[in-house]
Amino acid sequence: MDFRETQEEKNSSNGGAEHVPRAIAGVSLLLVLFVTLSLSATLEKSPTADEGFHLVAGYSYLKWKDFRINPEHPPLTKVLAALPLLALEINDAPLNREQRDKVQANRMYGWLLANRWLFASNDAEKMFFYAKLPMIVLGAILGIFVFCWARDLYGFVAGIAALSIYSLDPNMIAHTPIVHTDIPFALFLFAGTYFFWRNLRDITWFDWSLAALFFSLAVITKFSALVTPLIWGVLGISRILSLEPIRVRFSALFIVRECLGKTLWVVALLLSAGVLSYILIWAAYGFRYGAVSGQHGDLALGKFVETSEWFEAIVQSNTRYHLLPEAWLSGLHYAYFASARSSYLLGEISDEGFWLYFPIAFAVKTPLAAIILLLVSLMIFLSDERQRKDAIFLFIPILVIFSAAVTAR
Repeated sequence: MDFRETQEEKNSSNGGAEHVPRAIAGVSLLLVLFVTLSLSATLEKSPTADEGFHLVAGYSYLKWKDFRINPEHPPLTKVLAALPLLALEINDAPLNREQRDKVQANRMYGWLLANRWLFASNDAEKMFFYAKLPMIVLGAILGIFVFCWARDLYGFVAGIAALSIYSLDPNMIAHTPIVHTDIPFALFLFAGTYFFWRNLRDITWFDWSLAALFFSLAVITKFSALVTPLIWGVLGISRILSLEPIRVRFSALFIVRECLGKTLWVVALLLSAGVLSYILIWAAYGFRYGAVSGQHGDLALGKFVETSEWFEAIVQSNTRYHLLPEAWLSGLHYAYFASARSSYLLGEISDEGFWLYFPIAFAVKTPLAAIILLLVSLMIFLSDERQRKDAIFLFIPILVIFSAAVTAR
C-alpha cells in the first residue's frame, strides 16, 4: 500500500466546482421539461393493466400490513405509489379482511379487488394521479444520476448531453409515470452501480454507504436485483486485474495496489451491501415473517405453481427457521417459475418464448437517433483505449442484464 497522492489525483478529486452554477441551471431546466412531459403523459393516458393491481397491493401493505396481494414483486415501489393515498378520503370497504383472504386461494382475485376499489368505489383518476407523482420524482432522480455519471466521466457538456437524451427519450417519458417497478429499479441499480464505480477509484464512507443503500433498495424493488452481485463482481474483477490502484479515503489516505488488497476491499463492499439488503428485506415486510398477521403458511398463490425438490427444501427450511419473510420468498418463487410463459412475436406464439424478443423490441422501440449515437459510442469505445477504462463500467451492466433477458427468452 502506498500512502502518497499525486497532485493530479488531488486536482481530479476536487475538480468541477467551477461548473456548479451552470450545472444547477442546466439540470434544473431539463428536469422541469422531463417532469412536464411525464405529467402530461399521466393526464392523457389511461392506466395500464398492472397499475391497479400494484396500487391496491401497496395500499394493503400500508393500511393493514397485509402482503398477500401481488407478492411477485417486492413492496417498495407499490408502497411509494400508495403513500399519497393515505392523505385522501378513500372508500376502502371493498378491501375488507374477508375479501383480502380470498386472494390467498386465488391470486387473480386481487385484480377483481383492484377494479372494485378503484373504478367502482372511488375516483380512480384522482387516485392514479397522486400515485404516479412519486414515480415521476424517482424518474427525475434517475436523470440526475445520468448527468452526474456522464459529467464525472467526460465533463460538464457530456453530462448535459446525456441528461438531454434521457429527458427527451420517449421510452423514459412513457414508463416513468407508470406505477410499476421498472423505473424505480433502473434508478436504484444505476445509482448503486455509479457509487460502486466511484468506490473502485476512491473508497469513502459516503460512496460506500450509498452503494450499499441503493443496492438494498433495488433488492426490495424487483427480484431482478439478484443479478447485481454478478454485475458488480465482474466490475470488481476488472478493477482488481487492472494496474489501476484503489484509493481508500477514510481518516487517512492509503493506496491499494496489490491484487489481494483490492480483492479484500471489493469483497467487503459486496458483503456490506448484502448484509444491509437482508436487513431492509425484513424492514420492508415490517420485520414480520407472516404475510398477514395471525396466519402463516403457503402464501398468496395457494399451493406453489410448480413444485421442485430444491425449492421445496428452501421453503421447509424457511418455514422452520424464518430466514426470510414469507411474502418475499413466495414472490421470488413466482418470479422464477413465471419466467416460462407464452409469448408472441412477429405473428408467432410460443410456450418457450423467443430469444430474439428483446433484441427486436429494443430495435423497434428505441429512437433511431439514439441507436446511431450508441453505435458511434461503441466505435469510440473500441478505438480509444483511454475511453475503454471507464466506459467498461457502463457497458458491462448493460451486457449482463441484456444477456439475462435474452437467455430467459
